[in-house]
Amino acid sequence: MLTIITLSAFACSAMLETCRYLAMAKIGDWIDKTATPDLIVRSIRLTSVQSSTSSGEAIRDLGVIKNFITGNGIFSLFDTPWSLIYLVVIFMIHTSTGFIAIAGIIILVSMAIWNELATKRILQETNEETIRNINAIDVATRNAEVVEAMGMSEFIVSDWCKRNDQNRAMQIKAQNRSNVITGITKFLRSTLQISVIGTGALLAITAHKTAGSIIAASILMGRVLAPFDAAVHTWKFLNQARMSYGRLQRLILTSPKREQTMALPEPEGKLEFDRVFFTPYGSNKPTVKGISFIIEPGDVVGVIGASASGKSTIAKLTVGVWKPISGVVRLDGADVYTWNRENFGNYVGYLPQDIELFNTSVKANIARMRPDPNPEEIIKAAQIAGIHELILSLPNGYDTTIGGLEE
Repeated sequence: MLTIITLSAFACSAMLETCRYLAMAKIGDWIDKTATPDLIVRSIRLTSVQSSTSSGEAIRDLGVIKNFITGNGIFSLFDTPWSLIYLVVIFMIHTSTGFIAIAGIIILVSMAIWNELATKRILQETNEETIRNINAIDVATRNAEVVEAMGMSEFIVSDWCKRNDQNRAMQIKAQNRSNVITGITKFLRSTLQISVIGTGALLAITAHKTAGSIIAASILMGRVLAPFDAAVHTWKFLNQARMSYGRLQRLILTSPKREQTMALPEPEGKLEFDRVFFTPYGSNKPTVKGISFIIEPGDVVGVIGASASGKSTIAKLTVGVWKPISGVVRLDGADVYTWNRENFGNYVGYLPQDIELFNTSVKANIARMRPDPNPEEIIKAAQIAGIHELILSLPNGYDTTIGGLEE
């Protein structure tokens, strides 16, 4: 009968453990579905202001957090309240074993704090340097044509390897510290387990407790220390998740805010700059200083000037990519920055200095990535642009994939 009860308890425990894993997997999937679209939008908005931001970095950070939540490490936090119950039972067996258990908790928590203090700064620096190294390679590959033409490959690789070697040395240093602390923790945990058994044996010899009490105290001791022991092993992943969360929080706080506004009717085309001032991100010198002008519908206007004189800035202010620090840009009387972006894009064409086609078909690029574009409107747009025949000459016409092409 006792065997049946034991097996039933194990089966129930396994079922609950499985349900817990399934629940955390569902939570991870919910986080992915809920947070990813917003992070992509925020990354795009922030990148439009400060080009150093990468949307891929935000997605990687979200993945780190999701992996921690759905992994084994977080379960140690859920098991911690049960440790208190087991601790009470150990005290009921004998106060000596109870105090050993308390000492074990204090030691393991102290080891976890030591691990945190010994590796936090190094891990933070290595993670930031790893991101910088990845971004450096992204920049090099985006400018591959210049790199090849100017014979810069060897120098770029040499510089990257030098920085990566330094970063790897710091990573090894942090890993070595963590491994030493983990080894000491395992030794102390084994010592505590033996101490409980030894104390129980002494109590049994002196007829204070039975042999069954020794076994019970040993098992409960393992249950008490398990969550705290797991915390030492998962501290590295907790730190990574915490740093990723911090970066995502900074992204959310620093990304430009756009309120979702009502779609406006098709504009007639009257553009007005009203005492507009603008200073680019990271600069103390304004490139646009109190500009005011009006362009009537049908007018064709060209802006000329020296390099870095603010021509591109005016273009970005005109289409609402950037928000003036003072003044307002209006189209038919409405502020272009607060205009509903999906609605605004139906009426405005914008060609930046750095042109890159999206990694999809020709028709999707023409249709601004709309899920169900109208084929007639796509062909009409291509004909107006004078590229209809060129597109038809491609292998699959409008369905030809042209991703990653830059001009």
